[in-house]
Amino acid sequence: MGARSVQIFVALLLSVFVFINASGIVWPSYALKILESENSPLGYQITKSDGNLLGSIGMVGCLTTILFSGYVNEKFGRKRSAVLIGLCFVLSWSIITTAKSVTQLVIGRFIFGMAGGMQIVLGYDVVNYINLSIPVSLIVALSFLKETPPYLLKMGKEEEALLSLKFYRGATTVSQDILEEFAYMRQQQMFNKSNAGLPRAKLIEKQNEKEDLNLEDLRDSHENVDQNPWKILRESKSSQRAIVLIAIQMILSVCVGMIGIQTYAGQMFRRAAPHISPDLCSVLLAIVLAIAGSMAIVITDMIPRRVLMISSSLMAAVSMALLGSLLRWSWAPEWAIPLTIVIYCIFFQIGVINVPFVQVGECVSPQLKTFGTTVGMFSMFLANFLVLFLFEPAVSIIGLNGVFFVFAIMGVVSATVAFFFMRETRKVPFEIIQETFEVGFVYRKH
Repeated sequence: MGARSVQIFVALLLSVFVFINASGIVWPSYALKILESENSPLGYQITKSDGNLLGSIGMVGCLTTILFSGYVNEKFGRKRSAVLIGLCFVLSWSIITTAKSVTQLVIGRFIFGMAGGMQIVLGYDVVNYINLSIPVSLIVALSFLKETPPYLLKMGKEEEALLSLKFYRGATTVSQDILEEFAYMRQQQMFNKSNAGLPRAKLIEKQNEKEDLNLEDLRDSHENVDQNPWKILRESKSSQRAIVLIAIQMILSVCVGMIGIQTYAGQMFRRAAPHISPDLCSVLLAIVLAIAGSMAIVITDMIPRRVLMISSSLMAAVSMALLGSLLRWSWAPEWAIPLTIVIYCIFFQIGVINVPFVQVGECVSPQLKTFGTTVGMFSMFLANFLVLFLFEPAVSIIGLNGVFFVFAIMGVVSATVAFFFMRETRKVPFEIIQETFEVGFVYRKH
């Protein structure tokens, strides 16, 4: 298998996690209708409060694992961590598929929250078995992969790292090109470790001179360097501000409303457009999200980050306001409701939720990247849980149109925060980004 084929296979294999995660998120959108009916597979109808719990409990599972997921990833490696996530999916869907009580379903959904899922609208049992078969197949496929070269180098397993690099380059022998890439990778790994916590000016100076550095000297000096990320965080105001801003952006992105639409899509479409098939709308929503996700990859590299975040937040807010007005005053045909939702999903996917993830890697130093990602993900999952938990009660109090108006307000808040505080990071050197955080929390063009 050639290098390109290996890399395409690995990329497609790892993308299955996204598919599985989306599948689990939308599961309540059609399953709750079945579970709340007289023909419930549990043998009895579940209550509305039980349904609300099933819709939100997955995010509690996410919150319990996000705090130590970075440690597990570093301790056991990327491959073993991926297999562990796959096993969580298998256990989750096994419990859900065989569940005979709400308690079992809650446990299954909680375990699912420790990992993720996406799906098509079929029978209740058939969909559960499909969801179970996907992670099983994923674990089997993962067994054919090797641990990543950077992680193996970090663990001091240089021979295994070289074989792993050969595997991912699709080579049958260790060529000169692979040896040169391996040597550079090892040098970069040692340089990063040995200079953790150094002042930025000194780091730049050493970066310019690193080709002349003796690797043995770097290894010896490694023991004398403090690499504690907590120490780096305490001493770096710029890193503190960057991580706080990312957490705020993650929370606001969730509060713009997509998680509620995904989770309760079927119920929402039945309320908003009762004469249009909710199953058809749910399938179209899944297709739109997949296409918009692909578009986001391209668009993110074409448009400045601040422009993309501000414009997408405002357009998502406009879409939510239109949905609220359509439900409140019925001033357009019924098909305008799913169309507006589709437009909202496109803007949300290409900017609102995408940009904060991109900025984690652009605003936070390498030594704090794992910590920054953990804080950002924890903030996002906490917001997801709160939005899902409050969605149904809010609908019963202020109506679905009122909830859409609240989401519209949060979209405006997201755009406002991006305008005043968000840094432009597209094609901007990391040192410049850090300097903008050092002068204060409010953004000032450099």
